[in-house]
Amino acid sequence: SRRRHTRSSLVSWARRCVQETGANECNLVIFAIDYKLAPEAKYPAVFDDIWQAYFWIITQAERQLGITLRSVILAGDSAGGNLAMSLTLRAIKSNFRVPDGLLLGYPALNLSIRSFTPSLLAAMDDFILRYSFLNIAINSYIPADADASKDPYLSPILILDEDLIKFPTIKIMAAGRDPLRDESYRLINRMARLKKDAQLIEYRMFPHAFWNLDLIFGLQECRFATNQAIKWISEMISKNEAKHPVAHNEMEFAFQSKSVSYTHLRAHETREDLVCRLLL
Repeated sequence: SRRRHTRSSLVSWARRCVQETGANECNLVIFAIDYKLAPEAKYPAVFDDIWQAYFWIITQAERQLGITLRSVILAGDSAGGNLAMSLTLRAIKSNFRVPDGLLLGYPALNLSIRSFTPSLLAAMDDFILRYSFLNIAINSYIPADADASKDPYLSPILILDEDLIKFPTIKIMAAGRDPLRDESYRLINRMARLKKDAQLIEYRMFPHAFWNLDLIFGLQECRFATNQAIKWISEMISKNEAKHPVAHNEMEFAFQSKSVSYTHLRAHETREDLVCRLLL
C-alpha cells in the first residue's frame, strides 16, 4: 500500500508540474526510478541504486533514448537533498559528469545522532520530525558498522572544502519550523566562504516537507515555494546553456512510472535538459 500511495503521489505531482507550472513550455519529460527501501535495505544500498541510475542516464540516455543531455540539475527534499549532495560528491570523486546545479529543500545534511544544533530542539514536539521518529529513521537507514559522524556520503555537511569548492550552483529552501534547518545555514555559509554560487531562502512559518503541501487542499502559501523552485531550475539551466548554446529540439512530453520507494527519484528530462528530483 505504501508503494501504491507514493506512486499515486508521484503521478499527481508530475501532472501538476506539466499542467500548472509550465513544464510543457519548458519541454520537460518526467521519469520515476524505483530503488530499494529502508529498513530492509540499509546504507549504502539506496545510495548505490541512485548512483547506478544516474550513471546509466548520463552514459546511456543518448544511445538508448535518443536524448542529448545539455543541463543536469539534481533536486531533492529532505532525505533526497542528502542523496543529491552525496551523489554529486561521488561524481566529483569519480571524475564523472558533475550536475550543473543542485536544488535542495530542507535537506538532511547531518545524520549523526551525536551532533546537535539549536534547531533540533524543535524535534521535541514537532508534528512531522519528532525526535523519536528521527531516531527510528536514522537507525533504519544506517547499519551498525557505519559512522555518520565521519562519512560525508551519510552526512554531506562533512564534505571537505577541497571537494565542496568543486560543487556546482546550490539553491536551498529552508523551513523555519524544521528541526533540520540549521545545517542548511552551515552549508550556505561554507559555500559563501568558498565564494561559490549559492543561495538560501527560509520560509519562516513552514514545516519540514512543505514541498509536498502544494496541493488543492494543502497550503496555498506553498505555491510560492513551488514557483521559486521552478524559477531557480530555469535559472540554473539558462546559466549552463549560456556557456554551451545549442538549438532546442522539440520533444513530446511523456511520463513513465514504476512503483517508487520511501525515498525515490523523480526526473524531468528533454533532449537538452535533465532535472532529477530526489524526494522523501
